Amino acid sequence: MTLHRVNHQSVPIAGYTDRLSARPGERILVHASSSEPECAVRVVRVGHDGVGLTHTPVDIAGPGTVHVPHLAMDLGSYGLVPNPPALHHAVTFAAWVWPTALPSDRAGIITQGTPDGGPFAALSLLPDGRAAFDVSTVDGLVSVRSETSLLLRHWYLLIGGYDPADGARLTVRARDPLADEHRVIVTAPPLGPLVTGAPSLLLAAFRTTLGEVTGNLDGKVDSPAVFDELVDGIAQAGARARWDLSHDIPGDRMIDVVDGHDGRLYNLPARGVTGPDWAGDVLDWRHAVRGYGAVHFHSDDIEDAGWDPVLSVDLPLGLPSGCYAVELSTPDAVGRVPFFVRPRAVNAPMVLLVPTLSYLAYLGMPEPAGEVAAGFARDNGLHGLNDRHADGSGVYLASLRRPLCGYNDAPHQYSEDLRLVGWLRRQGFRFDVITDHDLHADGAAALAGYRSVVTGSHPDCWTGAMLDAVREHLVDGGNLAYLGGNAACWVTAIAPNRPHVAELRRGYAGTRTGEGEPGEMHLASTGEPGGLWAGRGRSPHRLFGIAPGAPVSAGLDSSMTGAVPHPRRAPVDRHRADVTLQRTAAGGQVFAAGALGWCGALSRRGDDNDVSRLTADVLRSFCEGTVTDSAGS
Repeated sequence: MTLHRVNHQSVPIAGYTDRLSARPGERILVHASSSEPECAVRVVRVGHDGVGLTHTPVDIAGPGTVHVPHLAMDLGSYGLVPNPPALHHAVTFAAWVWPTALPSDRAGIITQGTPDGGPFAALSLLPDGRAAFDVSTVDGLVSVRSETSLLLRHWYLLIGGYDPADGARLTVRARDPLADEHRVIVTAPPLGPLVTGAPSLLLAAFRTTLGEVTGNLDGKVDSPAVFDELVDGIAQAGARARWDLSHDIPGDRMIDVVDGHDGRLYNLPARGVTGPDWAGDVLDWRHAVRGYGAVHFHSDDIEDAGWDPVLSVDLPLGLPSGCYAVELSTPDAVGRVPFFVRPRAVNAPMVLLVPTLSYLAYLGMPEPAGEVAAGFARDNGLHGLNDRHADGSGVYLASLRRPLCGYNDAPHQYSEDLRLVGWLRRQGFRFDVITDHDLHADGAAALAGYRSVVTGSHPDCWTGAMLDAVREHLVDGGNLAYLGGNAACWVTAIAPNRPHVAELRRGYAGTRTGEGEPGEMHLASTGEPGGLWAGRGRSPHRLFGIAPGAPVSAGLDSSMTGAVPHPRRAPVDRHRADVTLQRTAAGGQVFAAGALGWCGALSRRGDDNDVSRLTADVLRSFCEGTVTDSAGS
């Protein structure tokens, strides 16, 4: 991890909560960083009045001001072995490496200790793409460098070692050599005995003399091993430690298959990725006996910002379910950290499903000029599931334990969903609020007792548990109002052992920012195939009733000629969405808008438009339990 002081240029106050949602009577912890240290505090209920966002203060006991320091984030994934084999008489580090970007300084591959006079050895990648091996002896540092640079996205076996009798040796062998790529062996004369000791060992990074982790690698590492002699190949016998990274792919353990020098992976590197021995014959890492022993490290990975909480908020027992934020302000800036209050018991006929997984997907995307989250994310190297890492590879994993910023009046994601929240209140609807994460964790029980479920504007990332829960709701006769576009199209997982982590892998179909590497479609956290749900026979059309030829009946409202197109639509996009209303076998109904701009259009002309009237008619019938028949039935 490389320490980066937070760039507050676009967002002077940024933060996150320890959980996205909580019930009345529970506690929310707020983690924040600010360019100015003293911040006034208040808790607000968030909505929209049809013109702009509203922030209604809530009477919750707490301090009037808090100290919010200007903090830093540690970016970059790595592996740590706290008790590795000791550097003693001789040493060799060996690993397969697939570099994906050149470092600005140098990036670690296998490193142990620091070059400050203590024990130290390092196999690394230099800014010009050459491999390097360095080792500390009692008479100074011995260094060897490869003569040529490694090519990006090519596999190389790197072996660097030192023996006081023979000196240092670095071997570079390409798995698939080009015409001018030959096995290279570079040597350096001996300088004296090794400086001995057993400092911790790192994969894909260096440790500084101050104890910080830096020099993070962009690329894959497979079959890292340590020997206590000078060797020129990765032998199956003789290693002091060999980490088989194909073990515990859903977790973060590094298993040493030789002598129990186990370690741990930090900051969410990608697992379940292909290695140098992958032959394309097996595409699912769960059933492979080889080919999935690699880990893809990134210099901009992050799992947890690690900030201490600046404030705890005890939610009163009588606090209504809804959308809230902790507001931190200085004379010159305001920052709002959103959270959601779910009910202790069903309090309304309708529940709004807030698409929090989609919010994770779109963090950092280049949205409209008013979307501050994108600017802050770019300034600070943060990425969402729809994004790419700095090395160009797709982002597979995203965590809630980092600043997600707040919201504003840009017509996308949470900002657009707040327009729906405000419209529902103005129309007099009673509704509770739950999040994607709540529905995934609790399943159908989260929807029990509600007559209708209402989605947000862009709920495109769903887990299998969410699909099952909504399907059970419909089988039991419940109603569903899908008020957005692209719903439930992408297979998404929430890590079973880390519920703050979401995983999404793009396949080779659908509108997407990029494609995953061959053989990397299966999610590491659950093992299930990624890509589109339609590719797994669970098309959202089946659940949401989106189908041409089943238009909403005129009995619900007049024609839809007044509908407003989404302001972000592509001018050449000829896709269309039929507004549909269909009855389920159990007597419930599914209303589908199928348009990203639907929620944003509700408040046009003071709520006096066809979209608003039609939606209000449908939802009232859903909540009253008397649903108007569709299409003349």
